[in-house]
Amino acid sequence: MGKAQSQTLEAWFRRKYSLPPNDPRFLSATVEMIEADFWMHQYADGKAGSEEFEDGDFDLAAEIRRAEEEGEAAEAARAAAAATPPEDWEDLPS
Repeated sequence: MGKAQSQTLEAWFRRKYSLPPNDPRFLSATVEMIEADFWMHQYADGKAGSEEFEDGDFDLAAEIRRAEEEGEAAEAARAAAAATPPEDWEDLPS
């Protein structure tokens, strides 16, 4: 159990800042804060990002268009659902 816990981001965070498990700084840190701190240190130390490469087949403009079309379709579906009166209402006796 201890070996598995030693590989977690929480353990890295505590080791990095020499914090005991009941330290308020550790207890108030969210998972997102710990992850952001971990990756900031990885990039700063040059341990991450060395495997980055350029994908020649990736078309950013096409991806943006696709995402916008999906968003517009979802918005249209929400608007249609809001405009259509629900048919499953039943009157309750007073």
